[in-house]
Amino acid sequence: MKNENYKKQLPKTESADQAVIAGRNAVLELLSSGRGVEKIYLQKDGEGSLKKIVAIAKEKKIPLSYADKQKLTLLAGGSFHQGVVATAVQK
Repeated sequence: MKNENYKKQLPKTESADQAVIAGRNAVLELLSSGRGVEKIYLQKDGEGSLKKIVAIAKEKKIPLSYADKQKLTLLAGGSFHQGVVATAVQK
């Protein structure tokens, strides 16, 4: 199945040293918090505040990856992601 292929590609985000942050405002807040961000996953053809997230991530040299809605939903654990999911270092 297609979902199983995505699961094989997903990073391990359930460890004690990582957290998954989903949603535009949550990721923007994460970027301004000073907390370590490992990677940001964005929906293809995103607009609006996603462009702001991309600009900040590039400025901070945070890796970006583009994905479709289904993969983002899997990364977010089914949470509403608004086209963006980030993996962050736990405090």
